[in-house]
Amino acid sequence: DEVNFENIAQNFVIGSNHTIVDWLNLFRDVCLGHLLRNPILIGGPGHIVEIDECQLVRRKHNLGHIVRSCWILGGYDLETFECFFFKIENKREETLLPLILQHVREGSTIYTDCHLSYNNLQLYGYQHRTVNHSRNFVDPVSRACTNHIESMWQKLKGKSKERFGTHRSTLESHIYEFIWRKKFGKSFSKFIFDVKEEYDIN
Repeated sequence: DEVNFENIAQNFVIGSNHTIVDWLNLFRDVCLGHLLRNPILIGGPGHIVEIDECQLVRRKHNLGHIVRSCWILGGYDLETFECFFFKIENKREETLLPLILQHVREGSTIYTDCHLSYNNLQLYGYQHRTVNHSRNFVDPVSRACTNHIESMWQKLKGKSKERFGTHRSTLESHIYEFIWRKKFGKSFSKFIFDVKEEYDIN
């Protein structure tokens, strides 16, 4: 479970928050290493994958105006509950499409909103269904929606808020930690196995 700095310092007799931050960053590197060795691939024939983008922002506490923002592309497999998230520079087709092709199996049915960047998905071996969010949460004909991936956004944002916002420089490592926890939960034995894999410990 995630705990605050005070509890970590008390339980492990650590006097400096900087030391705690260093250890947490090392732990996230382990999560990243696992995902690099085992690239995320979801969907496939008979699977529905919801895909959506989300803008994460960081605000100044005193003024409240937006000072940093970034976009995240996410996918969620309704059959296996697996997911992926990637930081993106923009929402153009040439940015989104390579990530989708790399991480969603051919033959998947993909649900998205009506953003133009998704218009050509059917040309790449996918069944594509859309929902117009200005009219419906669920398309009345195809039943397409993005409710599940939007629920994942809320969980991801919640983790960011617990840390009083996540700096852009560490955002991706926090995303990898989130995906690892989503996949493996509280499995300490799996984490130790990944530590051994990451640092080649025999």
